[in-house]
This record gives sequence, structure tokens and C-alpha cells, in this order.
Amino acid sequence: MPRIAQVCVTVLLAGAACTALSPVSTAATGPAPAAVSTNSTAASTPPAGYVYQAAWITTPEYCESRGKEGITEGRWTAYLCREEYRGGTDIPLLYQVLYVKK
Repeated sequence: MPRIAQVCVTVLLAGAACTALSPVSTAATGPAPAAVSTNSTAASTPPAGYVYQAAWITTPEYCESRGKEGITEGRWTAYLCREEYRGGTDIPLLYQVLYVKK
């Protein structure tokens, strides 16, 4: 009999909490789970009119503070922070990515 684990299923958004518990089999039978693409074009393409500025493994608030700081200092006119999975193929990490309009 396969063991069943409770796994939190959630969309990773700023301030999101665990939305549901889903049973997941830990048995080695059945198809392998789909891999998470860390190099997807949609995730790494800057929004229209914005350019990549920086990325951090931190909280959304930190990204927001850097964006506001840049506007205050006159380095850009607008900013957008979004969460993206980046990193190696083994362990993708969630980054706060700052895009700016110059």
C-alpha cells in the first residue's frame, strides 16, 4: 500500500497562504510528475516597456522598497515587481524580480 503525504498546494503570490491540502502518493508507481520549467520565456520576458533591473531571493516588500527608492532618486519613472522561478535545473528558486521603465 503506498504511503500518502499531505502537500500544501498554493499559488505563490505575495502574502499567499496555503489554500488547500492535497493527498499525494509517495509510491514509485505511475507516471513521473511534470518538471517545472525554470527557463520559460514568459517568466523571463520583461513586460512591454520595462527592462530587467535586478532580482533577489527575498520578500516582495524588499523589491517594492527598491522600486520606490529608484523612483525617488530619479533612476526610473515606474517599476514592477513580480515573482519568478529562476535558477538551476535541480532546484528552481523563487526570486523577486524588479523591472523598470527608464
